[in-house]
Amino acid sequence: MPSPYGVVTFVIYSPALPNQFLDWDDSANFLNNPHFRGLGWEQLRWMFTTFLMGHWIPLTWITFGLDYLVWGMNPIGYHLTNILLHAANAAAFYFVAYRLLAKAMTGFGEIGLRLGAATAALSFALHPLRAESVAWVTERRDVLSGLFFLLTILTYLNACDAQGATRRRWLGSSVGCYILALASKSIVMTLPFVRCPERAVASRPHLLVAHHNLGFVLLRVGDPARASEHFQRVLSEDSGNVDARAYLGEALVQQRKPGEAVPHLELAIRQNPTHMGALTHLGIALVELGRPMEAIPYFQRAIALYQNAPLPRLGLARAYLALGNTAAAKEQSEILRRLNPRLARQLSPPTSAGSPAERR
Repeated sequence: MPSPYGVVTFVIYSPALPNQFLDWDDSANFLNNPHFRGLGWEQLRWMFTTFLMGHWIPLTWITFGLDYLVWGMNPIGYHLTNILLHAANAAAFYFVAYRLLAKAMTGFGEIGLRLGAATAALSFALHPLRAESVAWVTERRDVLSGLFFLLTILTYLNACDAQGATRRRWLGSSVGCYILALASKSIVMTLPFVRCPERAVASRPHLLVAHHNLGFVLLRVGDPARASEHFQRVLSEDSGNVDARAYLGEALVQQRKPGEAVPHLELAIRQNPTHMGALTHLGIALVELGRPMEAIPYFQRAIALYQNAPLPRLGLARAYLALGNTAAAKEQSEILRRLNPRLARQLSPPTSAGSPAERR
């Protein structure tokens, strides 16, 4: 089924289809250049060795060669490929945005996640800055490298959620997509170095906000052990930092250390009685410790503060299941299905439940 965001993007950019080749670089790249016309050995050798107009873009040239085989020198085909690639970018951007929002905004329901991801995807795809890259044949390298850039991130996120051989396969796919992105346009070479929080910690280890930010990123990508180290560093110099203490408690829950998590989460709640993350994860920790009756009030307080937050509903349903109250558990499960069907599918008895990060 076509992505609705890709379809919208295609429709918006379709007026570019009847455009001609432009005097800006198109003449040198296409009209006066016989070397890209085809995919024979001579053409491929040229594509992988040329730096025409200062760029090494062999994969982009291969797509132009394919266009030539199908369309000859009719510019409509070249514009069609550009638009189709950008429509694919819109779809890929949606999935990347959805995954990142799901990791960073655990209190969002399914509808909120989809709306946020849709807004991000359409803002990216339809922004005026994209027009040049889509409507100008020469700038194929932008939309093609952008597609593999997004696929690199998406496959890396899949690797973060996997283990063992599956994780290695996703990591290999991510590296492969990155190589294809490089072969489309060299600007993507900066992607492996987009690790701002980690660089900030390395360059300024005394900066607590850098430790806090890096801890948050590590927590959301599934590395709670390293995240804990950074939150502990923050708390060693700022014991009143409620968010850092709540995140430390969450990280300990993810590491299956609920006993260690409880005192941190209890202190965070004393410091801020309306902290939803602390309330929710204290409830989760208590259920994992076999104390579901004590957990229920914390889930209820979180729900009273944020009625559309799905994670407290999941925890409350599991607490009721642990107590044998299936009717109450079913009621919460039905509400959870309306808020976040993806999370509702993960509902299972507490004996097989892990931490929120392990369930993602």
